[in-house]
Amino acid sequence: HALAHWRHSPSGEPVDALTPIGVAIAGLIEDARVETLLAAEWPGLATFWAPAFAPIERDGLTFGRLCARLSEG
Repeated sequence: HALAHWRHSPSGEPVDALTPIGVAIAGLIEDARVETLLAAEWPGLATFWAPAFAPIERDGLTFGRLCARLSEG
């Protein structure tokens, strides 16, 4: 993920005019953009990252479960 940003993110993009939610949304979009570009360069990454993007059941989705999923490394 960090390599994707290093290779494909423009440096020094200003976020001064964005609200906190705008910064968060822009960050999510940028994450998806750079990861897509890096996966196009190295197709094996799509397989490596696939478990992180597997759909989950919404029923019973709590903050605790989300944290547990994120920590599954």
